Amino acid sequence: MQKNLFISNFKKLPGALLITVFLVIFAETANFFIYKYCYIYPDRPRKVLQGLFARVKNNISKIPNQNFDILVFGDSYSNYGISPDIIEGKTGLSCFNFATNGENSAYYSFCIFDNYLKANSRKPKFVIIGFMLSVASTKKPNSEFVYEFSDMSNIDLLIREFGVAQTLKYFVPTLRNQYFIADIIKNPGLIFNISNNKQRYFEETYKILLRNKGLVKCEEQKQFIEDQQRKEYLKYFKFSKSSKSLEYLKKILEYDEKNKINTVLVLTTNPKCVLDSTLQKGEIAEYKKFLYALQKEFPHLVIEDPQNFMNDKDFYSDEVHLNLKGEILLSSLLADKITQLKSQ
Repeated sequence: MQKNLFISNFKKLPGALLITVFLVIFAETANFFIYKYCYIYPDRPRKVLQGLFARVKNNISKIPNQNFDILVFGDSYSNYGISPDIIEGKTGLSCFNFATNGENSAYYSFCIFDNYLKANSRKPKFVIIGFMLSVASTKKPNSEFVYEFSDMSNIDLLIREFGVAQTLKYFVPTLRNQYFIADIIKNPGLIFNISNNKQRYFEETYKILLRNKGLVKCEEQKQFIEDQQRKEYLKYFKFSKSSKSLEYLKKILEYDEKNKINTVLVLTTNPKCVLDSTLQKGEIAEYKKFLYALQKEFPHLVIEDPQNFMNDKDFYSDEVHLNLKGEILLSSLLADKITQLKSQ
């Protein structure tokens, strides 16, 4: 008697299904550990490290009841240039620097601030924030950088910004590791590296940033380095009032307004020799004009423009970043501004 093919196949289904489920779970678990301990691969170190660095600060922001008096947000200008220790010493107020690096800094700042406010019952008294023109010109967050930063704490924002399909790629290990998997197919030796893996970088950076209150330490007297390639790169940034970065800046200001937090918006500076030669003069002027106009919309906003104090290239390590001398001066100027606001 001929067997019923339907019944025969149905009986085989549970075993096949279990094997499939097991293989999927095994693959995803393996990919999870590969993600944590894999080598920081050379083809994409900037994308990996910027996202991982922001993830460290995002995790710190979720520590409950830190209750800092002053929070610093922004990009690498603030990350290297605003010292919590100097501000604390001059104002008597506790401070933490949550600034990050790269073109996604406005997006990171909003996520980190959102998480900080959820975790801390006492709101900060002051927020210091500022973005360079290159960051303010970012039309939308770069998804390849975001995948290293993302976790469940801001999943609603991820879905709103990138859609459900892209968000899934950030949380399903096999999809999350797509860039790494593509690299190890070319070079299997990249799978593990004991001395240079993501988990170790994360843990060490976490300890350093907690110790330094979020500041990335500058070299003591790093000499000004003029980078013609950076000049050529920067000329492509065109200021636009509709950029995503400015939307996130406005959302942070709305948070401050709602929670009655005083906000100091610091205008980022450059060496005068760079400003005199840059092709961006008109773009920089438009950007500053836009920021000053925000004061009408957000009356609590105070704008600090330290450019006249920081024209000398001795304050800079390159065209857009401060060295230790510049960090000390900028932090002192901001501390004086906060002291002035405290007394009002």
